[in-house]
Amino acid sequence: MAEPLSVLRDRYAQPDAATQRFQALLDQMAQRDQLPDVGEPVIPSGPMVSAGAPWANKAADLASRYVLKQMEGAKNLVETPGAVMRPNPYPEGSEQWHSFENSRQQAMTDWAPQMAMAMVLPGRGAEAPGEVALGSGRKLFDYSNLGKVPDVPQFDLARYTPPRGVPQRITDLTNDPVVRDKMLEVIQQGKEMGGANWYNADPLREAFGKELGSGGDAAFKKYMDLVAATSPRSEVGANVRNASYYYGRAMRGEGMPEVGSPNPQPYGHLAQRLHQMNAERVAGEGWDPLNNPKPASFAQNLTGNQQPVTVDTHAFRLPAIIAQDPRFVETALQSGKGIPAENIQKLVNSGQLSIEDAAKRPAYWQTQPKANEYAAMEQYYQSLGKELGLTPAQTQASAWVGGGKLTGLASDESKPFLQFMEDRINKTAEARGEAPKQTLKNFIRGRAALLSLPPLAAAALSPDAPPR
Repeated sequence: MAEPLSVLRDRYAQPDAATQRFQALLDQMAQRDQLPDVGEPVIPSGPMVSAGAPWANKAADLASRYVLKQMEGAKNLVETPGAVMRPNPYPEGSEQWHSFENSRQQAMTDWAPQMAMAMVLPGRGAEAPGEVALGSGRKLFDYSNLGKVPDVPQFDLARYTPPRGVPQRITDLTNDPVVRDKMLEVIQQGKEMGGANWYNADPLREAFGKELGSGGDAAFKKYMDLVAATSPRSEVGANVRNASYYYGRAMRGEGMPEVGSPNPQPYGHLAQRLHQMNAERVAGEGWDPLNNPKPASFAQNLTGNQQPVTVDTHAFRLPAIIAQDPRFVETALQSGKGIPAENIQKLVNSGQLSIEDAAKRPAYWQTQPKANEYAAMEQYYQSLGKELGLTPAQTQASAWVGGGKLTGLASDESKPFLQFMEDRINKTAEARGEAPKQTLKNFIRGRAALLSLPPLAAAALSPDAPPR
């Protein structure tokens, strides 16, 4: 419910720091013709918000005009809230459930503040999640060479060698010719969809170098380490954004947030505690590829070394689902808080659930290899890549893209990492009313994280909020 004008008048009569920031931002926008003269008020006899704050009167009147205009299309305004309120259809605690909840959280943090901005900026509608205003349409980065391997050393990471050998299920899976043929088909399809371009982030590395000079490469690697740290259970766009928060703290010398402490919005996450632990590890001794191979490999792939394989949930599930091998089905799926874990594998083996039906539910399949299985899965993808003329990282990314519908991929499989990065920069730039190049500069220098919440809307919604 909107606050009475008397409340608003009292609030803005004595501007606090946040209100002053709000006024300054509006003044800047007015100078750029973003707040044009609106003529006579919609309510001619209506009282002023503040006799000494014409900027507030202007914003309030623009808001009233915008609301009147948008009432005709009210249906469009409820589509995203409706999606946000839709019940999660997946078993609580499952990978699918976490992906759905994280997407819901991102929708709320991305869409709602833009709706607030629409109330004070004329001509701006609330964008649905996933839409990005690109301004002039110019790209920040050059995408023409993403299919090439970055000119950095290519090397394997240390891997744990199981003294008792590889488990039989992995040996059977990786030697199955039918599964191999299907994997090659899926990877080829993913390659044709652009999967081989996914990891190449060299244009971003170049931007770091241009901005920071000799320190650019180290800063680029630091950011990518933090992307790896915040990747568990994350959709890529949220991953890019949240990593920028930790990166900004590191660049400003603030250290990583205490494990278990709340992150400011919109940088919270369902797996936040794990992200914070990973960030501490990155800030300290760094990744240990023997004991934590997946994020260590992910960081290497993003910084240009395409020899290691990121055996993530999708890379592990894909051949298992293709094989319909019940040994890879979950044995302890948590479907809700306080509900005993369910042994899906037992249901399959007893005939209560067919393996064909299980294959249609990605959440029923295990999410990661055991310690004695990772190296063998990596070698499997490396061998598939050799057959197709792809690097190991290109192979895994192409499988990720081509097999996403089988494995329950929540991210947009059509975009490379660099495009997720540019989309987030453009979204932030639009929210702040600044040029994307300035947003990129501020991010690289650690001055401001990639935000979903526009500073203007934050000031309008919470005048007492501290500066971001």
